[in-house]
Amino acid sequence: MATPDMQVPDVDTLPETADLVVVGGGILGCATAFHAASRGLRVIVLEHGRRLGGLTTQAAGGGHRLQFDTPDEIDLLKRSLAEWDAFGDVIGEPGIDLRRRRNGYLWVTRDPARAERQRRQVAQQQALGVDGVDWLDGDEARRAFPFLAPEVVGARSRPADGWLDQLVATTGYARAAARRGASFAFEASVTGFGVANGRVTEVQSTRGRVACDWAVVAAGPFTGEILKLAGVSVPLAPRIRQRLVLPDAPEVPKHAGMTIDEDTGSHWRPEAGGAYVLRPDPLAPVTHAHHDPPATRDFYDLLLDPRSPVRVALHAPFWAEVWARRTQHWYVTAGQYTYSPDHKPLLGPTAIANLGINGGYSGHGIMAAPGGSHLAIEALLGEVAPEQNPFRYDREFSHDGARGPL
Repeated sequence: MATPDMQVPDVDTLPETADLVVVGGGILGCATAFHAASRGLRVIVLEHGRRLGGLTTQAAGGGHRLQFDTPDEIDLLKRSLAEWDAFGDVIGEPGIDLRRRRNGYLWVTRDPARAERQRRQVAQQQALGVDGVDWLDGDEARRAFPFLAPEVVGARSRPADGWLDQLVATTGYARAAARRGASFAFEASVTGFGVANGRVTEVQSTRGRVACDWAVVAAGPFTGEILKLAGVSVPLAPRIRQRLVLPDAPEVPKHAGMTIDEDTGSHWRPEAGGAYVLRPDPLAPVTHAHHDPPATRDFYDLLLDPRSPVRVALHAPFWAEVWARRTQHWYVTAGQYTYSPDHKPLLGPTAIANLGINGGYSGHGIMAAPGGSHLAIEALLGEVAPEQNPFRYDREFSHDGARGPL
């Protein structure tokens, strides 16, 4: 399959006017631009950096799954997964290779009480229409996944889940948007908005200003700060998430899925000849948005050291061999995931009716980008009424205390 160029042209000068200005050139901004341009809107994307997807998009794990627990999220993910399934045809590049792997998602526990909660959770998901998800006891899990530790007493699995290359997806959306007339401006940092009579009239940037009918902010961890320039406050909290990359780890089963220890939050998946190893810190502080989020070298020790209480070897003992081999070929990357109070995205218009938001996915932005970007545009254009939009920015937030950081 074809692996096309990864970048789109930078405009020489900003257009004086546009129907829609999209702020942010990550996967959410590019998906928003594509879906808007597909409707015939004249779109300009303003990106602070020199390339697309260079911030949180680049540092993400790329996973996609249908294992959610509320009807609204399941519907959003079904819409997204349908677009990922037909991505080449949707964007007009039938040969594009998303480097997609459907190795499954596997959530494991060594706690009998949590295993019982897993069993009930799977039954609930099945009742809500999540197909192909099953609960396994410890012996069943080890027969299906021999790398699991003897201490594992329960697992929930959906083999159709998996991951994709988020940068290929991002630039695929961008190229398709450009073919539909969208333009892209790099190193164009938003500095303000013109607002008159309760509506945005223009977006101001370091490369000039663009008069517009609508604007959408899809700027990852900077979304809240940028909206404040228009006097709009949204409940978003950026937190740093890190990813350990092991390019050469032959011990990792190549056909394993995204394997998540529900007791610790530590998880991993195979990648090329190695693995990504991750763990969201449930106590991570809210931070200011960073263009270069700091990564810490001790993240390696946190996940692999036999003395660590959250080491991945607790549920998959082969990781102790990776630690013992002591390879020098590893590195840590960092991004900022932007959390909403209920860990669900904010989509559609804000307090200013023609100023939209597409953000706050709380770590689910890659998997939900297609459906979320559709809905953000539909709601902004008034095709979806506020009462029909479960992800509107001013909804009543209720967070399930049993829900983990994933």
